[in-house]
Amino acid sequence: MSTVIFDVSAMEQRLCRVDPDGDIVGYIGDCYGGTPAGVLQQINKLRNCDAEKFRELFPVSIELPDEEVAGFIMEHGAKFPQMDRLGKDPFDLLLLAYIQRNGSCMLVSCDKLMLYMAENLGFPHRCFKAALHDANIHMNNGIMEDSSYQTHEMHAEGSDPFFHYSNNRYCQQCDRKHHCSCHNP
Repeated sequence: MSTVIFDVSAMEQRLCRVDPDGDIVGYIGDCYGGTPAGVLQQINKLRNCDAEKFRELFPVSIELPDEEVAGFIMEHGAKFPQMDRLGKDPFDLLLLAYIQRNGSCMLVSCDKLMLYMAENLGFPHRCFKAALHDANIHMNNGIMEDSSYQTHEMHAEGSDPFFHYSNNRYCQQCDRKHHCSCHNP
């Protein structure tokens, strides 16, 4: 089964700001041709969205034995010294180890270090605003033109590089090969 893996904790404030019901999760999954997947423990901790509704949106829960996550750390830790900072959120390492073991259509996150690691490990990835941009194109502008989604906030000037389209502060770090349609139409 192909999955689109969401780093739920890193996206929560942005996703729920645009779409508290979470419909966009399914649209992003459809866009990349995969089933939405996330860590159930992260979903259960949602504060800005309805956790019960979101559990229904993520039919696949990411799980791996601790030994496999430790193996991933040992394999890549020397190459990526910043990996110890990722360890502050143990689910980040779980997601990356899961992708290495099982593959994925796409990783969607708003964690600059997760996106950097995915870029350097060759894992397909997008930040939230890029994934939403791709889903919108996939739906013939159906998301951006639908007033029930608060996407107008994303087009305003703002300081969040994973939410405001005008802020590209981390794009080079995440997308060195310029594959992101968000900035390379």
